[in-house]
Amino acid sequence: MARGQDKGDNGRWQGGPGRRGLCRKDRNDKKRGWCASMQVGFPQSVRALSRDNSQRWLWRLGIGLVLLTLWGGWFVYAQLSVYVTSRQARVEVFRQVHPVEAQVDGQVVASRLELGAEVQRGDVLVELDVELQRLELEEREARVAASEAELRAFERLVEAEKRVIGQMDEAAQAALEEADARVEEAEAAAAFAASRAKRLASLRRKGHLSELEVLEAQTEAKQKQASAQAERLAYQRQVADHKARTGDRLSRIAEVQQDVVRLEGEIRVGQASIRRLERDIARRRVRAPVAGKLGEVSTLPVGAVVSAGQQIAAVVPPGELKVVGQFTASEAVGRLKPGQKARVRLDAFPWTQYGSVSGRVARVASEPREGLVRVEVVLDEASSRRIPYEHGLNGSVEVAVEQATPFTLVLRVVGKAAGSAPTALGDMATSGVAGNGPGVRQATQGL
Repeated sequence: MARGQDKGDNGRWQGGPGRRGLCRKDRNDKKRGWCASMQVGFPQSVRALSRDNSQRWLWRLGIGLVLLTLWGGWFVYAQLSVYVTSRQARVEVFRQVHPVEAQVDGQVVASRLELGAEVQRGDVLVELDVELQRLELEEREARVAASEAELRAFERLVEAEKRVIGQMDEAAQAALEEADARVEEAEAAAAFAASRAKRLASLRRKGHLSELEVLEAQTEAKQKQASAQAERLAYQRQVADHKARTGDRLSRIAEVQQDVVRLEGEIRVGQASIRRLERDIARRRVRAPVAGKLGEVSTLPVGAVVSAGQQIAAVVPPGELKVVGQFTASEAVGRLKPGQKARVRLDAFPWTQYGSVSGRVARVASEPREGLVRVEVVLDEASSRRIPYEHGLNGSVEVAVEQATPFTLVLRVVGKAAGSAPTALGDMATSGVAGNGPGVRQATQGL
């Protein structure tokens, strides 16, 4: 009997040639037809499965080719936005934040600093000790008041002297007018007497009068002339006396006016000192420069000492917010321009949960500072409502600078890598030359 064939009714395995039987025969088994069908149907199932696997493999290959074609088209033709990311960014108000600094050294006697408090322009935030300045101010004010009182007394004295001079002028004017009248009268009498004496002398020569009468007339004429001369001298004396008295009064007025000038100078100096002390006292009251909110405060208990120029608070004025980003100069110069789209992500609000806020570049600094370029971004009002933006929040800014395909981006990466390799080799060669040559040999072997 051949191997793999049935051995009869001995109950051993039955099967086809070259393999163990798949059915075990039993003397009482009445289902021999089932074993026969199994032996015939199994090879057919294997062949059907092989055909199904071939069809599936073809479908998979076709789908893969389609996907590869689509990916290749996307890789070559798709336009992607290229973003430049800031080194740091901060939310700020459009109006400048105003620091509050102590202008002078002093000791704190009162403090109204409260973080987040609303303040108005001119509100007193911190008061420093002003006792010494107040006492000195009172002393200066007392001195000025005394000088002003003395000045008013001197001014009254000057006015009185001027009135006396006026009265003296009036009296002198009347006396001089009277003296002038007497002079005119005396001169008229002298002229008449001289004329009479002359006529009598003429009559004497004709023999009509005696010599004695002529001498009497001539003597009278000389007396009249002497009286007229005396009146003229008296007039001149009155004029001189009036001038002397007026000069004395004017001298006294001049002396008083010197005292007035001195007092006025002292008063001006005192008033300047008062203004200086008042300004010093005012500077010891630290006030809010603008209206807004206290965004930063220092802990200043009563008795603390502050120095001139020390910042004690910062007032954030109300207004719209902007995001100020600091970009590396090599990435920003020539690429960032006003109007470009931007998106902002804040550290306090994860973008995976809150998303990012869109905006546009408003201003770009023309000159880098410490290798960074300042860029201001204005937020879109609709998209910024999702996050409660406040002054001082930190984050990052991404600005879309251009559109490029994935293929172009890959070429750029490859180009940068290829460009950095020769530079590295050149650095190795340079260091090898400086180290007596081993680096040069290594670089050559690497090439």
